[in-house]
Amino acid sequence: MNKELFTEFDPFALKAFDRLYPLLAELIPMKPSQKKELPYACKELSEYLTTDREFLSRPYWTSPRLLSAYFHYFMVWNLIRLCKLFPNLDLGTIPQKAVFMDLGSGPLTIPLALWISREDLRRKDIAFICADLAPQPLHLGKSLFEKLRQELMPECTWKIQTLRTPNHKAFRQIHEPVDFLTMGNVLNEGDEKKKISAYEQIRQLYENANQALAENGKIFAVEPGTRQGARMIQILRNLCVNETEEADEEFDEDFSDAAPHDYEDDFADDFYADEAPCKIISPCPLDIKCPLAKAHKQNAWCHFNAKADCIPKELRELSQKAGLDKDSVSLSYLYLAKSREADKILARHNTAEKARIISDAFPVPKYKGRARYACHKKGLLLILDSAAAPAGTLCEVSFPQKTERDFKSKALLCTLKNKNCKTLKELEIKESVPEKSFPDKKTKKQPAQKTAKTAAYSGQDRPPRSPKQSKGQTNEEKKLRRK
Repeated sequence: MNKELFTEFDPFALKAFDRLYPLLAELIPMKPSQKKELPYACKELSEYLTTDREFLSRPYWTSPRLLSAYFHYFMVWNLIRLCKLFPNLDLGTIPQKAVFMDLGSGPLTIPLALWISREDLRRKDIAFICADLAPQPLHLGKSLFEKLRQELMPECTWKIQTLRTPNHKAFRQIHEPVDFLTMGNVLNEGDEKKKISAYEQIRQLYENANQALAENGKIFAVEPGTRQGARMIQILRNLCVNETEEADEEFDEDFSDAAPHDYEDDFADDFYADEAPCKIISPCPLDIKCPLAKAHKQNAWCHFNAKADCIPKELRELSQKAGLDKDSVSLSYLYLAKSREADKILARHNTAEKARIISDAFPVPKYKGRARYACHKKGLLLILDSAAAPAGTLCEVSFPQKTERDFKSKALLCTLKNKNCKTLKELEIKESVPEKSFPDKKTKKQPAQKTAKTAAYSGQDRPPRSPKQSKGQTNEEKKLRRK
């Protein structure tokens, strides 16, 4: 049975998004001139957070103009992509009284998304610890959560605790094991002031997170669906499966002054002991060597797109005015769990025999339909005629008796299991050739029989043309005839 990664909003989520902008208007009131300026602020902040990051001299939240842009545009888009992803994630065992922790929480985007999209969690008694260096986004995010809860589900018993502290110090302030630890846009926004590489920062963060987890604890990390965001997720994945991290000159050039790191040190020996503390639940179907481990240096990286439908009209209008409108949302993520808990979750879904679709559909020469790339325990797959299965789908596949590979990517060719084709030849395009190109030599075209009517007018017996039928007349003859 195939299982899609993203889902549509349920009625509760639609209500929450309908109330989002009216509540933001109460928390961040704007004058008419500020509303008019908002699209330009969104465009400016977008450039600061992507291409012109080095020109952002101070944090965005210290500027009321940029802070308003972040809440009205970036936070809402982040909520949309997470609320499409969370409902289909199997969170396994979550006790009735649980402790959740969100690092780099900002405006509480992940806590808000979990509350909006997961009815099962809304009915639990959850203490959510939200850590970030920025005090104002934390305060506004908590106020937004409280207003939503009061309007939509006042009986909910969630408790939000905010910590103004860097991520590595947040672990020192918790005194209970964490059942679910989340990180949104944390790996991609490492502390550039530290004289250590991105790999070392993620490594330290992962070690601290594992030590803070409960027996059935889980870790969820999400980054933008960009090449760099996927690269940060790839580092975390390598740490989880205990793979040697290869130096990447392009991504390490920003840390040229950092202390050199040895990718083959004794970290694994000291940290993993008998076995790796966590296993991957999603998106990878199995703890195998990533087929895209080296592809990030070319044009491919692991990310997933979902349709941007059912979004608030205020967000659509703001996005269009800012020139930042979207028809899809993209993300890269990794969902881990303690080994015993992961085994239970993976057994329920039998992921070891399934493939995860990781690309959009595209035409393949010589074959019918459109194909998609997928990850599988056998490596990279090219699933033929699979356009109907959206990106991110966990699906069952069938392999031909004779192994065949794609000429360009070297991916194994296969089909979806529910396809009624026994061999790949059934999907090959048979070029139809016009009949005129190959005339039948045995049958010769017989000349047409002359009828009595045509025979009577053949040769000299044909009657002369009438004036209207005559050809080659001079202009003078035509004028005389008109008179």
